[in-house]
Amino acid sequence: MRRLIIAEKPDVARRIAKALFGASVKRFKVSGVTVYSYGEAFVVPASGHLYDLDFREDLNRGWRYPVLPGINDYRYVPIPKKSRFIHAIRKVVSKLSDGFEVVVATDLDRRGSYIAMQILEMLLGLDIHSKIVRRMMFNALTEEELRESYRSLAPMDVSRAYAGWCQDRLDLLWGANLTRALTWAYRRAGGRKFKVLSAGRVQTPALRLVYERCREIEEFKPETYYTVKAIFLTRSGERLETVLVKGNSAWRIRERELAEQIASSVRKTDHGVAKTVERRVKIEPPTPFSISDLQREAQNVFGFKPTYTKALAQALYEKGLISYPRSGSTRFAVKAGKHDRTYFQRLLRRLAKYRREDVEFVLRTTSFLPKQGKKFDGAHPPIHAVDSPRPDVQLREAERKLYDLIYSRTLAILSPPAEAIKIEVKVGVGDLKFRAEGSRLTNDGWMRVYRYYKFSEKPTPKIASGEQLRVLSAFIQRGETKPPPYYTRASLIKTMEKLGLGTPATRDEEVEILIKRGYVEGGRVLKITPLGRAVIETLISEVPEITTPELTARMEEMLSKVESGLLSPKEFYEATLKDVKNVIFRLKEKELEIGRKLLRAAGLETGGGRGVGR
Repeated sequence: MRRLIIAEKPDVARRIAKALFGASVKRFKVSGVTVYSYGEAFVVPASGHLYDLDFREDLNRGWRYPVLPGINDYRYVPIPKKSRFIHAIRKVVSKLSDGFEVVVATDLDRRGSYIAMQILEMLLGLDIHSKIVRRMMFNALTEEELRESYRSLAPMDVSRAYAGWCQDRLDLLWGANLTRALTWAYRRAGGRKFKVLSAGRVQTPALRLVYERCREIEEFKPETYYTVKAIFLTRSGERLETVLVKGNSAWRIRERELAEQIASSVRKTDHGVAKTVERRVKIEPPTPFSISDLQREAQNVFGFKPTYTKALAQALYEKGLISYPRSGSTRFAVKAGKHDRTYFQRLLRRLAKYRREDVEFVLRTTSFLPKQGKKFDGAHPPIHAVDSPRPDVQLREAERKLYDLIYSRTLAILSPPAEAIKIEVKVGVGDLKFRAEGSRLTNDGWMRVYRYYKFSEKPTPKIASGEQLRVLSAFIQRGETKPPPYYTRASLIKTMEKLGLGTPATRDEEVEILIKRGYVEGGRVLKITPLGRAVIETLISEVPEITTPELTARMEEMLSKVESGLLSPKEFYEATLKDVKNVIFRLKEKELEIGRKLLRAAGLETGGGRGVGR
């Protein structure tokens, strides 16, 4: 039987064809797109989404709102720059006789399965439930995994595709209605210059996070405090600097006079008595990378923006060097034949070509079971290196840096804990307790292979418990309480993840939308703009529920139920329409009042474009 294998992107199609058919594969151009064939099997690429979702054409006239279409009142609009891929798939299908089988080889996530669903319906005239549709299930583009996936074709992941279908309609419904409501409110109140003021189910709660953090910093009033420090001389003639503690923490004294009195009393004292405690501690390896963890680490280490990190990771994935990059997992679903001891044994042999000495260390010390985090997204393993770069694979400098980071983390999660000695010296001066802490590394363990973590050793003099230490000096230091830090792109994405805002694949894009719209200034840190402040304060006062994470988190939970087959698309859509109606009619009733509030930010520039937020 003939087979049509649909890949998500051209580079992925090439790797699939090479893995499945080797040097015997044939290449030919169709509408400028490279298609691969072997016998009666054809591998044809898409280019991500080939269609945009839009309302039925008559519902778009006049950019009116509310727009509350029925479940079938939508259409797919071909993306002009993707037309050659649409033509190529059509031409290949036209040459196949009846009786061919379709193999979906798009990415194993909502987006990838939904892309396949669109192609099946629009270009092949097939229902997603068709028995001739099969699914390749893979999380890396290594030849071994692709071949195994092709040998073990599964039924189409219908529920996952429908979750993508629901998410697309959810985002359009919320984004279009909220954006039109804000924009027309501004216009009705007298705004002369046409401004697109967007809002959405993810970007608006994210904007509120930035707004509230900025307000917290603006309203923060520092408080002065004082700490008392003392320097002692040991029996061996070494100096020990300590800080006065209360309980287990440095004592922050509010009154300067009291701090001076304590320091003065210590200076008048001849000595203190030491008590030394040494503890041997294990420092566990870091957990594997999810996409948000990778984005945060790459920003900290290299200064990469999250969107740039995701693009680099996608390129490394398409080169067959790392696993699927848009993963929300920090836990491997270890089972026989998949991410078990045998898998990691084979993996280390492949990775040895890149840094053999480090891999040999891991092989000598590993249990072949990785360090695990707590999250599993239900489909993908954490991001990890799956192969070493071949001589014929060219990596850009940024790609090489990110690969080395992921590679190092992969070795680290398979390495033993590091070991250190933590030292605490407490010096009693009457009823007062002063403390000094030190540490030294005794076994570097995973730190040997993860070069992006530096253990800070802090030497302390050798002091026996009961030893008398002479007081050299005592003094006070003035300090001030600090406000919380501004969000960075990476820290905002991490907070969004904790609150259930967005998906691993899209959180960085939501942050960039806020910057593009002019709601947030996106330099080294994120700050709210006057326009962003006006929009979010207006929405908080009128429809606060769309500015909080709870509504969006509930939507994400419902999408997960669709993906698991526990909720039908129809039930999801009806619940979404109800939520949108509840909010949008309230905005409509107060349109003029809302517009006047927004006009207070008149004259500020905003982003243009289609104006449909997520």
